[in-house]
Amino acid sequence: MAETEDPGASTQPELTPEVPEGHPPGHLIKEPSTAYAYLRLARPKQWIKNSLVFAGPIAGGKIFDAHFLLPTIFAAISFSIAASGLYMINDARDAKSDRLHPTKRFRPVAAELISPRAATLAGISLLAIAMALSLLITTQFVIALGTYVVITVAYSIWLKHEPVIDISIVALGFLLRAISGGLATGLPISVWFLTV
Repeated sequence: MAETEDPGASTQPELTPEVPEGHPPGHLIKEPSTAYAYLRLARPKQWIKNSLVFAGPIAGGKIFDAHFLLPTIFAAISFSIAASGLYMINDARDAKSDRLHPTKRFRPVAAELISPRAATLAGISLLAIAMALSLLITTQFVIALGTYVVITVAYSIWLKHEPVIDISIVALGFLLRAISGGLATGLPISVWFLTV
């Protein structure tokens, strides 16, 4: 006598989730929370790059003066928020190609933990917050941060596929961070500083 099938049972084969590299074998992989997925999407580890904003005030010997320190901190925070927004927009654009990459496929959008639309909206929101915060600093800093956003979006959409230009854009991003401390505090930026 044949066994009767449970009508509620799925006829699809069970899929075992792929284990990311470095994950101990035999351990269950918990589905990350949405909040944690967004945190990963923001890439806070990359915020260390924005410490370059402190280079100008440090070189000018003004870093411990509150008049110069506070706008520098706000400038670094603005850059960090903007960078996270740009990562979100970039990951939303690259989701399909990231799924074919051995490590990028574990990024939240590529892994379908966050939809491309949600990631884009979150990214635009962070960019708006960063630009609004920059308005509290100086006009020159607003221009620097705005330039950083524009060239990074251009890089994400098009320029990263152009040899030589791609690396120049990455270098320009670091240069903008380095001069932003001076622009945020009104400290003069010397030719020697720019050369270094």
